[in-house]
Amino acid sequence: MKVSSEIKEKNLESVIIEFSKEDYAERVEKELKKIRRTAQIHGFRVGMAPMGMIQKMYGDNVLQEQVLDMANSEFSHYIEENKKNMILQPMIDEENSSINFENPENFKFVFEYAIYPDFDIDYNVLQSLTYHKIDVSDEEVDKYIENIRYQHGKYSSPETIEEQDDFISVQYGEDTKGSFYLRNLVEEVSKQFIGKKNGDVVNVDFNKSFINSEELMHFLNIDEKTLEEKKEQDMVYDLTIENIGRMQMAEINEELFKLACPTQTIESAEQFREISKAEIAKEYLSVSDNLFYKQAIELLLEKNPVELPVDFTKKYILNNDERVTAETIDAEFPKYLNSFKMELLQNVIAKEAGFNISQEDVKEAIRRKFFDSYFKNFDYESVKSYLDSMVEKSMQNREQVMKVYSELEEKEIVKFLHTKVQLEEKFATVDEIVKLFQGANAVEEKTEPAKAKAKKTAKAKTEEKAEDKDSAKVEIPKKASKKTSKKSTDE
Repeated sequence: MKVSSEIKEKNLESVIIEFSKEDYAERVEKELKKIRRTAQIHGFRVGMAPMGMIQKMYGDNVLQEQVLDMANSEFSHYIEENKKNMILQPMIDEENSSINFENPENFKFVFEYAIYPDFDIDYNVLQSLTYHKIDVSDEEVDKYIENIRYQHGKYSSPETIEEQDDFISVQYGEDTKGSFYLRNLVEEVSKQFIGKKNGDVVNVDFNKSFINSEELMHFLNIDEKTLEEKKEQDMVYDLTIENIGRMQMAEINEELFKLACPTQTIESAEQFREISKAEIAKEYLSVSDNLFYKQAIELLLEKNPVELPVDFTKKYILNNDERVTAETIDAEFPKYLNSFKMELLQNVIAKEAGFNISQEDVKEAIRRKFFDSYFKNFDYESVKSYLDSMVEKSMQNREQVMKVYSELEEKEIVKFLHTKVQLEEKFATVDEIVKLFQGANAVEEKTEPAKAKAKKTAKAKTEEKAEDKDSAKVEIPKKASKKTSKKSTDE
């Protein structure tokens, strides 16, 4: 067996593994004997079938499996022994390989792999950025407190419809039911319901009744495509009112303070307002961090060029994403390339920062999300068993797990970047922040599967640790192409 290597271009290398029948014959024979011992073949006792028959029945498959396993094992050994830091996934160079199982005398496997580019990040370029904090307005505090008052208000069933926040349940058609808030109807239609009581009938045209398509889809419980189809039909119905619901806002008093903030002691409406404002600011902090993150990554990518082997990267994309074809790769490539570069930059920062996101970190983040969404007014320990059950179910959703992992990673990177540079802080309105986000569009949304194989350094991915053992394994085509077969025959 002969193993050699070649530097093909910057950050792209290859390993050439060549072996003959003498190298693999013993392995093949050993595996066939193992099969013979347990083979159940009609007319023969277990383990007594002729070796020639075993060879005829299983020989081709065993040959392929053993040869491919040998090639992969030698490649993995080379990568580990020479401490090669790969990115993306290694691939077989079929053009220069000789893999012909119809003429299995000699094999030549050429493995291509991209090397992690070396670069030092200059964090000083971030000095030009501004960290934008969102200024919480009085109107936002009013709305926040209003929502809390509704959340802890008292539900009633009034006799007649009077208020825009009344919740109305109706029946129409043969026996179809739906419900809506009066405020979600256009003014002209809304007026028709004022003063009505259970059992009354109101004639409406669905296409002209709701303030937007989203509210109509919610009422009909359909998606956008179905709505477009229905719009071509007559949608005039008699709605029979079946129930009227009204939530009376809670009074701003000590009882509300205890319900809304059970772990705090609040003595006045002014203090409650300040706490509410602080909660809004806390929620906005993640928005400020996210904006800074996008702007910082965009700037670091611009000032710290990352070089990747273009042809190899295109080949990798074509092999891993069936949505991309030879005809579309050039148009799609910049988006993918930017995604790969962003992953590499994040990995370098993560390695330098030294943080490690564990599976338990991800679980705790999911647990907190559920607590804040559904159990905020409960004692944490009292609902922990419910939360644990919800978390375990969520951990089965790989997409959700990776989303949470990315969020945690982003937080750690932002925290680290703040230690590297002192930023000027500036308050901005929500509208101003939205415009800044629109300007930070150079950081493309990560694409699948492009991002999955680009991460390979400091990340303790929750569901990929088992896969790391096979990170150097290559899917080798078991049937050689005509060109490869001919080349092997000629030799």
